[in-house]
Amino acid sequence: MAKSGQWKSFSESRKLNLAAPRVFASHHQGLMDYYDLEYIGEVTIGTPPQTFNVVLDTGSSNFWVTSNIAPSGRIPNTYNSNASSSYVADPKAWEIEYGKGKCSGIQARDTMAFGTGKDELRVPNTTFGMATYLSADMTSQANFDGILGLGFQSLAVNNIQPPLMNAHAQGLLDDPVFTVVLGHRNNDAGPAGQITYGAIDTESCTSNFSWVPLSRAAYWQFTVSKASFGSFSGGPYEVITDTGTSFIGGPVDAITAIVKALGANYDDQYDMYMTSCSGDFPDFELTIGGKVYSVTPKNYLLNDFDGTTCAAAFFAFQSDSPNAPKWILGDPFIRQFCHIHDFGNNRLGLPTQKKKSASNHYFLTGLIGAIMVKSF
Repeated sequence: MAKSGQWKSFSESRKLNLAAPRVFASHHQGLMDYYDLEYIGEVTIGTPPQTFNVVLDTGSSNFWVTSNIAPSGRIPNTYNSNASSSYVADPKAWEIEYGKGKCSGIQARDTMAFGTGKDELRVPNTTFGMATYLSADMTSQANFDGILGLGFQSLAVNNIQPPLMNAHAQGLLDDPVFTVVLGHRNNDAGPAGQITYGAIDTESCTSNFSWVPLSRAAYWQFTVSKASFGSFSGGPYEVITDTGTSFIGGPVDAITAIVKALGANYDDQYDMYMTSCSGDFPDFELTIGGKVYSVTPKNYLLNDFDGTTCAAAFFAFQSDSPNAPKWILGDPFIRQFCHIHDFGNNRLGLPTQKKKSASNHYFLTGLIGAIMVKSF
Protein backbone atom coordinates (compact mmCIF):
# COMPACT_ATOMS: atom_id res chain seq x y z
CA MET A 1 0.00 0.00 0.00
CA ALA A 2 2.87 2.39 0.74
CA LYS A 3 4.34 1.73 -2.69
CA SER A 4 1.03 2.51 -4.37
CA GLY A 5 0.81 5.84 -2.57
CA GLN A 6 -2.31 5.06 -0.55
CA TRP A 7 -0.78 5.63 2.89
CA LYS A 8 -0.98 9.40 2.42
CA SER A 9 -4.70 9.41 1.70
CA PHE A 10 -5.26 7.04 4.62
CA SER A 11 -3.29 9.28 6.96
CA GLU A 12 -5.41 12.26 5.95
CA SER A 13 -8.66 10.38 6.38
CA ARG A 14 -7.70 9.05 9.82
CA LYS A 15 -9.01 12.33 11.22
CA LEU A 16 -12.52 11.36 10.12
CA ASN A 17 -14.08 9.75 12.97
CA LEU A 18 -15.28 8.78 11.58
CA ALA A 19 -41.51 -8.87 10.49
CA ALA A 20 -39.42 -11.57 9.03
CA PRO A 21 -39.46 -15.12 10.44
CA ARG A 22 -36.77 -15.96 12.95
CA VAL A 23 -34.46 -18.50 11.35
CA PHE A 24 -31.28 -18.33 13.43
CA ALA A 25 -30.69 -17.25 17.02
CA SER A 26 -27.02 -16.41 16.44
CA HIS A 27 -25.36 -15.25 13.26
CA HIS A 28 -21.80 -14.97 11.96
CA GLN A 29 -20.63 -12.12 9.75
CA GLY A 30 -17.25 -12.22 8.07
CA LEU A 31 -15.07 -9.11 7.89
CA MET A 32 -12.73 -7.87 5.20
CA ASP A 33 -9.44 -6.56 6.56
CA TYR A 34 -7.98 -3.71 4.53
CA TYR A 35 -4.25 -3.34 5.28
CA ASP A 36 -4.84 -3.99 9.01
CA LEU A 37 -6.26 -0.47 9.12
CA GLU A 38 -9.97 -1.02 8.67
CA TYR A 39 -12.42 -3.89 9.01
CA ILE A 40 -15.44 -3.71 6.73
CA GLY A 41 -18.64 -5.74 6.76
CA GLU A 42 -21.44 -6.12 4.24
CA VAL A 43 -25.01 -5.13 5.09
CA THR A 44 -28.18 -4.78 3.06
CA ILE A 45 -31.09 -2.37 3.28
CA GLY A 46 -34.47 -2.57 1.59
CA THR A 47 -36.73 -4.90 -0.35
CA PRO A 48 -35.22 -6.11 -2.62
CA PRO A 49 -31.93 -5.72 -0.72
CA GLN A 50 -29.42 -3.03 -1.64
CA THR A 51 -25.87 -3.91 -0.59
CA PHE A 52 -23.41 -1.67 1.26
CA ASN A 53 -19.91 -1.97 2.70
CA VAL A 54 -19.82 -0.30 6.10
CA VAL A 55 -17.47 0.24 9.00
CA LEU A 56 -18.81 -1.88 11.89
CA ASP A 57 -18.01 0.57 14.65
CA THR A 58 -18.23 -0.14 18.39
CA GLY A 59 -17.23 3.49 19.00
CA SER A 60 -20.47 5.00 17.70
CA SER A 61 -24.18 4.16 17.73
CA ASN A 62 -25.78 5.56 14.57
CA PHE A 63 -26.26 3.65 11.34
CA TRP A 64 -26.09 5.63 8.12
CA VAL A 65 -25.40 5.11 4.45
CA THR A 66 -25.16 7.58 1.62
CA SER A 67 -28.36 8.48 -0.19
CA ASN A 68 -28.55 8.48 -3.96
CA ILE A 69 -29.55 12.15 -3.82
CA ALA A 70 -26.25 13.15 -2.20
CA PRO A 71 -23.75 15.05 -4.37
CA SER A 72 -21.52 12.74 -6.36
CA GLY A 73 -18.23 11.66 -4.83
CA ARG A 74 -16.21 8.53 -4.23
CA ILE A 75 -18.92 6.67 -2.33
CA PRO A 76 -19.32 3.36 -4.20
CA ASN A 77 -22.92 2.44 -3.27
CA THR A 78 -25.89 4.65 -2.42
CA TYR A 79 -29.35 3.94 -1.04
CA ASN A 80 -32.38 4.52 -3.28
CA SER A 81 -35.55 4.74 -1.20
CA ASN A 82 -37.74 4.58 -4.32
CA ALA A 83 -36.35 1.11 -5.08
CA SER A 84 -37.42 -0.38 -1.73
CA SER A 85 -40.99 -1.55 -1.09
CA SER A 86 -40.29 -1.69 2.68
CA TYR A 87 -39.06 1.91 2.95
CA VAL A 88 -40.91 4.12 5.46
CA ALA A 89 -40.33 7.85 5.54
CA ASP A 90 -39.18 9.30 8.87
CA PRO A 91 -37.97 12.75 7.82
CA LYS A 92 -36.17 13.83 10.97
CA ALA A 93 -32.91 15.64 10.33
CA TRP A 94 -29.58 14.41 11.70
CA GLU A 95 -25.98 15.54 11.61
CA ILE A 96 -22.79 13.88 12.79
CA GLU A 97 -19.50 15.76 12.98
CA TYR A 98 -16.20 13.92 13.09
CA GLY A 99 -12.65 15.03 13.84
CA LYS A 100 -12.39 16.11 10.23
CA GLY A 101 -15.50 16.26 8.10
CA LYS A 102 -19.18 15.75 8.77
CA CYS A 103 -22.29 14.27 7.23
CA SER A 104 -25.99 14.99 7.56
CA GLY A 105 -29.32 13.97 6.12
CA ILE A 106 -32.71 12.62 7.08
CA GLN A 107 -33.83 9.51 8.90
CA ALA A 108 -35.75 6.60 7.40
CA ARG A 109 -36.93 3.14 8.39
CA ASP A 110 -36.46 -0.04 6.41
CA THR A 111 -35.51 -3.70 6.73
CA MET A 112 -31.76 -4.15 7.05
CA ALA A 113 -29.57 -7.23 7.38
CA PHE A 114 -26.17 -7.87 8.90
CA GLY A 115 -24.27 -9.94 6.35
CA THR A 116 -25.75 -11.70 3.34
CA GLY A 117 -26.83 -15.18 2.37
CA LYS A 118 -28.10 -17.99 4.57
CA ASP A 119 -26.56 -16.65 7.80
CA GLU A 120 -27.76 -13.06 7.49
CA LEU A 121 -29.48 -11.39 10.42
CA ARG A 122 -32.54 -9.53 9.06
CA VAL A 123 -33.90 -6.72 11.23
CA PRO A 124 -37.21 -5.16 10.10
CA ASN A 125 -38.19 -1.61 10.99
CA THR A 126 -34.66 -0.33 11.52
CA THR A 127 -34.07 3.40 11.81
CA PHE A 128 -31.05 4.63 9.87
CA GLY A 129 -29.71 7.79 8.33
CA MET A 130 -29.77 8.62 4.64
CA ALA A 131 -26.80 10.93 4.18
CA THR A 132 -27.70 13.68 1.73
CA TYR A 133 -24.60 15.75 2.50
CA LEU A 134 -21.02 14.68 3.09
CA SER A 135 -18.21 17.19 3.46
CA ALA A 136 -15.43 17.19 0.91
CA ASP A 137 -13.11 15.52 3.40
CA MET A 138 -15.39 12.52 3.57
CA THR A 139 -16.16 12.13 -0.13
CA SER A 140 -12.53 12.58 -1.16
CA GLN A 141 -10.94 10.27 1.40
CA ALA A 142 -13.50 7.75 2.66
CA ASN A 143 -14.27 4.90 0.28
CA PHE A 144 -16.82 3.06 2.42
CA ASP A 145 -20.58 3.50 1.98
CA GLY A 146 -21.45 4.29 5.58
CA ILE A 147 -20.98 3.45 9.24
CA LEU A 148 -22.95 1.03 11.43
CA GLY A 149 -22.62 1.84 15.12
CA LEU A 150 -22.49 -0.94 17.72
CA GLY A 151 -22.40 1.32 20.76
CA PHE A 152 -25.23 2.08 23.18
CA GLN A 153 -28.40 4.06 22.45
CA SER A 154 -27.41 6.84 24.86
CA LEU A 155 -24.59 7.75 22.46
CA ALA A 156 -26.80 7.94 19.37
CA VAL A 157 -27.73 11.18 17.64
CA ASN A 158 -31.53 11.64 17.94
CA ASN A 159 -31.52 8.79 20.48
CA ILE A 160 -32.25 6.24 17.77
CA GLN A 161 -32.13 2.57 18.71
CA PRO A 162 -28.99 0.97 17.23
CA PRO A 163 -29.75 -1.88 14.80
CA LEU A 164 -28.36 -4.71 16.93
CA MET A 165 -30.25 -3.61 20.02
CA ASN A 166 -33.34 -3.34 17.84
CA ALA A 167 -32.74 -6.94 16.74
CA HIS A 168 -32.60 -8.10 20.34
CA ALA A 169 -35.74 -6.14 21.24
CA GLN A 170 -37.56 -7.98 18.44
CA GLY A 171 -36.42 -11.38 19.76
CA LEU A 172 -34.07 -12.07 16.87
CA LEU A 173 -31.09 -13.00 19.07
CA ASP A 174 -30.65 -15.65 21.75
CA ASP A 175 -28.71 -13.31 24.01
CA PRO A 176 -27.81 -9.60 24.07
CA VAL A 177 -24.22 -10.40 23.15
CA PHE A 178 -21.91 -10.05 20.18
CA THR A 179 -18.32 -11.23 19.78
CA VAL A 180 -15.70 -9.44 17.70
CA VAL A 181 -12.62 -11.28 16.44
CA LEU A 182 -10.10 -9.38 14.31
CA GLY A 183 -7.14 -10.95 12.52
CA HIS A 184 -4.30 -10.05 10.17
CA ARG A 185 -4.62 -10.06 6.41
CA ASN A 186 -2.30 -12.23 4.33
CA ASN A 187 -2.17 -9.72 1.50
CA ASP A 188 -3.16 -6.07 1.11
CA ALA A 189 -6.82 -6.93 1.62
CA GLY A 190 -8.54 -10.13 2.58
CA PRO A 191 -10.89 -11.87 4.99
CA ALA A 192 -9.49 -11.69 8.51
CA GLY A 193 -12.13 -11.58 11.20
CA GLN A 194 -15.75 -12.06 12.05
CA ILE A 195 -18.52 -10.85 14.32
CA THR A 196 -20.89 -13.32 15.98
CA TYR A 197 -24.25 -11.80 16.88
CA GLY A 198 -26.25 -13.28 19.76
CA ALA A 199 -23.57 -15.60 21.15
CA ILE A 200 -20.03 -16.00 22.42
CA ASP A 201 -17.73 -17.22 19.64
CA THR A 202 -16.44 -20.39 21.30
CA GLU A 203 -14.78 -21.53 18.08
CA SER A 204 -12.43 -18.55 18.01
CA CYS A 205 -12.08 -17.60 21.68
CA THR A 206 -10.85 -19.39 24.78
CA SER A 207 -13.23 -19.92 27.70
CA ASN A 208 -10.92 -18.69 30.46
CA PHE A 209 -11.80 -15.04 31.00
CA SER A 210 -13.34 -12.67 33.53
CA TRP A 211 -16.02 -10.11 32.81
CA VAL A 212 -14.99 -6.46 32.94
CA PRO A 213 -17.82 -4.18 34.14
CA LEU A 214 -18.43 -1.05 32.11
CA SER A 215 -17.95 2.25 33.90
CA ARG A 216 -20.26 4.00 31.44
CA ALA A 217 -22.68 2.40 28.98
CA ALA A 218 -22.41 4.78 26.04
CA TYR A 219 -19.11 3.77 24.52
CA TRP A 220 -17.76 0.38 25.56
CA GLN A 221 -15.97 2.15 28.39
CA PHE A 222 -14.22 0.74 31.45
CA THR A 223 -11.39 1.50 33.87
CA VAL A 224 -7.79 0.32 33.66
CA SER A 225 -5.71 0.65 36.80
CA LYS A 226 -2.42 0.96 34.91
CA ALA A 227 -1.02 1.38 31.41
CA SER A 228 2.66 0.69 30.85
CA PHE A 229 5.21 0.52 28.06
CA GLY A 230 8.89 0.16 28.85
CA SER A 231 9.74 2.71 31.54
CA PHE A 232 6.40 4.50 31.22
CA SER A 233 3.65 3.72 33.70
CA GLY A 234 0.47 5.65 34.44
CA GLY A 235 -3.10 5.32 35.60
CA PRO A 236 -5.83 4.80 36.47
CA TYR A 237 -7.52 5.73 33.19
CA GLU A 238 -10.95 5.60 31.62
CA VAL A 239 -10.65 3.76 28.28
CA ILE A 240 -12.83 2.51 25.46
CA THR A 241 -12.41 -0.28 22.95
CA ASP A 242 -13.31 0.75 19.43
CA THR A 243 -13.32 -1.30 16.23
CA GLY A 244 -13.67 1.95 14.26
CA THR A 245 -10.27 3.30 15.31
CA SER A 246 -7.24 1.91 13.50
CA PHE A 247 -4.61 2.75 16.14
CA ILE A 248 -4.26 3.00 19.92
CA GLY A 249 -4.76 6.56 21.14
CA GLY A 250 -3.61 7.92 24.47
CA PRO A 251 -2.54 10.99 26.46
CA VAL A 252 0.26 13.12 25.03
CA ASP A 253 2.74 12.28 27.80
CA ALA A 254 2.12 8.55 27.41
CA ILE A 255 2.42 8.50 23.63
CA THR A 256 5.54 10.67 23.76
CA ALA A 257 7.15 8.11 26.07
CA ILE A 258 6.03 5.19 23.89
CA VAL A 259 7.36 6.79 20.72
CA LYS A 260 10.69 7.45 22.44
CA ALA A 261 10.92 3.85 23.65
CA LEU A 262 10.29 2.66 20.10
CA GLY A 263 12.94 4.98 18.69
CA ALA A 264 10.25 6.18 16.31
CA ASN A 265 10.33 9.36 14.26
CA TYR A 266 7.37 11.29 12.94
CA ASP A 267 7.00 11.10 9.16
CA ASP A 268 4.94 13.98 7.83
CA GLN A 269 4.53 12.25 4.47
CA TYR A 270 2.49 9.49 6.09
CA ASP A 271 1.41 11.39 9.23
CA MET A 272 2.64 8.48 11.36
CA TYR A 273 5.48 7.51 13.65
CA MET A 274 7.94 5.19 11.91
CA THR A 275 10.43 2.78 13.42
CA SER A 276 12.41 -0.36 12.64
CA CYS A 277 10.41 -3.57 12.25
CA SER A 278 13.17 -5.65 13.84
CA GLY A 279 13.71 -3.88 17.15
CA ASP A 280 13.43 -5.63 20.50
CA PHE A 281 10.37 -3.76 21.69
CA PRO A 282 8.30 -4.23 24.85
CA ASP A 283 4.63 -5.15 25.02
CA PHE A 284 2.01 -2.48 25.64
CA GLU A 285 0.45 -3.59 28.93
CA LEU A 286 -2.87 -2.74 30.54
CA THR A 287 -3.89 -3.86 34.02
CA ILE A 288 -7.63 -4.51 34.13
CA GLY A 289 -9.29 -6.01 37.18
CA GLY A 290 -5.93 -7.14 38.52
CA LYS A 291 -4.97 -8.97 35.31
CA VAL A 292 -2.35 -7.79 32.82
CA TYR A 293 -3.38 -7.70 29.15
CA SER A 294 -0.39 -7.43 26.81
CA VAL A 295 -0.42 -6.15 23.22
CA THR A 296 2.61 -7.50 21.36
CA PRO A 297 4.63 -5.68 18.66
CA LYS A 298 3.03 -7.97 16.07
CA ASN A 299 -0.22 -6.13 16.66
CA TYR A 300 0.98 -2.55 17.21
CA LEU A 301 3.50 -2.38 14.34
CA LEU A 302 2.27 -2.16 10.74
CA ASN A 303 4.70 -3.38 8.10
CA ASP A 304 3.74 -2.20 4.64
CA PHE A 305 6.74 -0.18 3.54
CA ASP A 306 10.18 -1.49 2.57
CA GLY A 307 10.20 -4.60 4.75
CA THR A 308 12.36 -2.98 7.41
CA THR A 309 10.35 0.13 8.34
CA CYS A 310 7.10 -0.13 10.30
CA ALA A 311 4.44 2.32 11.39
CA ALA A 312 3.85 2.46 15.14
CA ALA A 313 0.09 2.24 15.61
CA PHE A 314 -0.17 4.91 18.31
CA PHE A 315 -1.47 8.47 18.29
CA ALA A 316 -1.88 11.19 20.90
CA PHE A 317 -5.11 12.97 21.68
CA GLN A 318 -6.33 15.24 24.43
CA SER A 319 -9.75 15.32 26.06
CA ASP A 320 -10.77 17.86 28.68
CA SER A 321 -14.14 16.30 29.45
CA PRO A 322 -14.06 14.51 32.83
CA ASN A 323 -16.18 11.59 31.58
CA ALA A 324 -14.40 11.14 28.26
CA PRO A 325 -11.96 8.27 27.78
CA LYS A 326 -8.24 8.96 28.04
CA TRP A 327 -7.28 5.97 25.91
CA ILE A 328 -8.89 4.57 22.77
CA LEU A 329 -8.02 0.91 22.40
CA GLY A 330 -8.41 0.48 18.68
CA ASP A 331 -7.70 -2.39 16.31
CA PRO A 332 -4.23 -3.41 17.65
CA PHE A 333 -5.79 -4.23 21.04
CA ILE A 334 -8.80 -5.93 19.47
CA ARG A 335 -6.55 -8.08 17.24
CA GLN A 336 -4.84 -9.29 20.41
CA PHE A 337 -7.99 -10.29 22.32
CA CYS A 338 -11.48 -11.49 21.46
CA HIS A 339 -14.08 -8.93 22.51
CA ILE A 340 -17.35 -10.28 23.94
CA HIS A 341 -19.80 -7.38 24.22
CA ASP A 342 -22.67 -8.05 26.64
CA PHE A 343 -25.08 -5.13 26.27
CA GLY A 344 -27.66 -6.83 28.48
CA ASN A 345 -25.37 -6.75 31.51
CA ASN A 346 -23.11 -3.82 30.54
CA ARG A 347 -19.87 -5.78 30.59
CA LEU A 348 -17.04 -6.87 28.34
CA GLY A 349 -15.12 -10.16 28.11
CA LEU A 350 -11.54 -10.21 26.79
CA PRO A 351 -10.43 -13.83 26.24
CA THR A 352 -7.41 -14.68 24.13
CA GLN A 353 -7.94 -15.89 20.59
CA LYS A 354 -7.48 -19.56 19.79
CA LYS A 355 -4.75 -20.22 17.26
CA LYS A 356 -6.50 -20.84 13.98
CA SER A 357 -5.69 -20.38 10.34
CA ALA A 358 -7.56 -17.46 8.85
CA SER A 359 -8.03 -19.38 5.62
CA ASN A 360 -10.29 -22.00 7.21
CA HIS A 361 -12.19 -19.78 9.60
CA TYR A 362 -12.96 -16.38 8.17
CA PHE A 363 -15.00 -15.66 5.09
CA LEU A 364 -15.21 -12.67 2.81
CA THR A 365 -18.10 -10.22 2.89
CA GLY A 366 -16.92 -6.66 2.41
CA LEU A 367 -14.19 -4.40 1.11
CA ILE A 368 -12.40 -1.06 1.38
CA GLY A 369 -11.96 1.40 4.18
CA ALA A 370 -9.81 4.18 5.57
CA ILE A 371 -7.94 4.88 8.76
CA MET A 372 -10.47 5.97 11.34
CA VAL A 373 -9.80 7.86 14.54
CA LYS A 374 -12.42 9.22 16.95
CA SER A 375 -12.36 12.64 18.55
CA PHE A 376 -13.76 13.57 21.95
